[in-house]
Amino acid sequence: MHLPGISLLFIDSTWWLRKSGKNVAKVNKQIEKLLAQHKADYPDNIIMLASHHPIKSIGPHGNLGKLDECIKDKKCKHRKVGEIAHPVAQEAIKTLTQQLAGMDKVIYAAGHDHSLQVFEFDNEGKEQIALVSGAANHNKISAVGEASDNIFALSDIGFMVVDVYQHSSELKIYTSEKGQVVFNKILFIH
Repeated sequence: MHLPGISLLFIDSTWWLRKSGKNVAKVNKQIEKLLAQHKADYPDNIIMLASHHPIKSIGPHGNLGKLDECIKDKKCKHRKVGEIAHPVAQEAIKTLTQQLAGMDKVIYAAGHDHSLQVFEFDNEGKEQIALVSGAANHNKISAVGEASDNIFALSDIGFMVVDVYQHSSELKIYTSEKGQVVFNKILFIH
């Protein structure tokens, strides 16, 4: 879906990661086609790629920020296919980040962990954003850890809003308890 200033691309990440990775190559080819079409037709738009599973997390599905340790530890309890440390997820994330490498104005939005997280990272010379916003149910709020590329993390009920203006875009994070913005950041200047 393409709107003025932003293109929304959705991945069924459950299908992408299931069957021990048999669908990863199919989905990656489709993503490659969509990104090529986006570049040709909407070169100035922000790309918001959304799915259920995150590419980054410092919550339980990302081993609370100790992902490298979990990947090396074959007994790590977070090695189910939907976990970031699982080899299939690692392959899918690596391919996706390679496809998005060097692209301007990329936001990867996901849920899966029940917290609010914002990551800002360099992908081959381009600043990209990864969001985790899965904190809508007070019964399932999950803890968060730490990571060097994480710029915001909160274990609380809330949601995120990305406003796209003519010359900039802005992220706002709200919590339900405070009913106000608890984090605000200009993401991109257009």
